[in-house]
Amino acid sequence: MLPSSAERRERRAERKRAYCREYAKRNRERLLVYKRAYNREYQKRNKDDIRTKANRRFNERYANDLVFREAYKTKKRDLMRRRAVRNRITTRAWRERNKTHREDYRLRYQYGISLAIYDAILKAQGGVCVLCRKPAVEQRLSVDHDHKTGRIRGLMHRSCNASLAGVFGDDPQQLKAAGARLARLQRKIEVLCQS
Repeated sequence: MLPSSAERRERRAERKRAYCREYAKRNRERLLVYKRAYNREYQKRNKDDIRTKANRRFNERYANDLVFREAYKTKKRDLMRRRAVRNRITTRAWRERNKTHREDYRLRYQYGISLAIYDAILKAQGGVCVLCRKPAVEQRLSVDHDHKTGRIRGLMHRSCNASLAGVFGDDPQQLKAAGARLARLQRKIEVLCQS
């Protein structure tokens, strides 16, 4: 007895499915390349559509599903915390690795000198503050410059530089007068201590 036409169609379809499975196994890599290329093209052509649908689905779910909303907020908060920690760590590490580069950039930007010129000035001063003649202990010496002309006068401790610029206003006459007053005051104190 001959098989019915429905049975023949079913056998034919089964053979075709088996052939397709076998073909897919043999040509897996080539088919993946085609599939990826097709997907990329499809996404390029329908980029706005895909994004709009995804945004609409997300917004609907966010508005209607309280559990999803809370889970999303928690996930977002955790992500932002992890990102902040990672950024702090990487920034700190970068700063440590590039200390000299950062210092060179700062000197060039603020005063128009390179780190090599700074080191040459420091060596010419004997490695000490130009005002109090004491060496730098914890921090580098600050660059002292004339605020009117921008000309560099030397390297000083921050406190020495701040007193020179802040208290005496970069005025040499005020500085001389203060030195003279200090000398007179010291002589008076010595006289008082001797008597």
